[in-house]
Amino acid sequence: MSLVESFPKLPFSIEGLYKEAKASDLHGHPLASHAIIPYSATQGYCILLPVHTSLKGKYVKITHPTSEQPEIQVVSVQDEKENRTLLPIVERFHTAPEARPVECHLNHILSEKALGRFNLELKKNLTMDTFEESDTWRDDAGFLVTDRNTFFLYKFDTSKLLKTLLPAEGVTIEECSKDHLDALGDFDNSFTGLRRDTLLEILLENSQILAATNGETVDGFIVGQKTGRILAIYAETVEIAHSLLKAYIEKNKLKSVELFAVKGVWECEPESQKKVNRRHTRSVPGQLKWSKIYALNMGVHIV
Repeated sequence: MSLVESFPKLPFSIEGLYKEAKASDLHGHPLASHAIIPYSATQGYCILLPVHTSLKGKYVKITHPTSEQPEIQVVSVQDEKENRTLLPIVERFHTAPEARPVECHLNHILSEKALGRFNLELKKNLTMDTFEESDTWRDDAGFLVTDRNTFFLYKFDTSKLLKTLLPAEGVTIEECSKDHLDALGDFDNSFTGLRRDTLLEILLENSQILAATNGETVDGFIVGQKTGRILAIYAETVEIAHSLLKAYIEKNKLKSVELFAVKGVWECEPESQKKVNRRHTRSVPGQLKWSKIYALNMGVHIV
């Protein structure tokens, strides 16, 4: 079982995109794991993975990874937070306690592994998403900044959703192949400021991607599973986003769809919705153009 309620699991692997750290007990039994996708030199996205319930609300001491023992081991578990009130002020505020929640240990080690140890310009920034508000992640792991947007996991009845869509006229929607990768990457870069070619290639190999094309350029695309799980919708306009969603639903004859989106993007009343809490360690990433993002790949990447 997990400390946090897990996001819907991807039906395929994205190994190679992320760096992972694991913690076990002294007998080698797994207790926790954590992953970070570095998407720039100073920015990373945290993927929350299962943590054993025996460590819930506990403070643990660990062995730090070495070349001989790369996996972290939990050497002791305690119920109470370490009392640091009698320590010198400099030590109290500029050093980490030995006993911390296991996810804090993993996050600290991984952030150095993914983004480097030094942060002299104070630009290192991590983002995480979770269904649960966690004092541990905020106070102990340092995810202090709340995102400006409010996010939800929505489930829609397609018979109701289709009635609210206003598709663009004359838009060409086609299923993508490897020949579209460059155009998909260029459009993705237009609203993320990133080159996510490896991610797009993985999504293309394991998902269905429909694109709104204009000659050799792409004006938007939708990534989804044939089961109705939508991983992303990006588009130049809301009408193109509606065209993509309509084509995806009709192509797969879906009765319901599920997606992560910013509150207010879709007018249809959902069958169900679950709030997602997005937090950052330093600042809200400023390079993302939310006017082009209609569904995002939460639990996998920044958008």
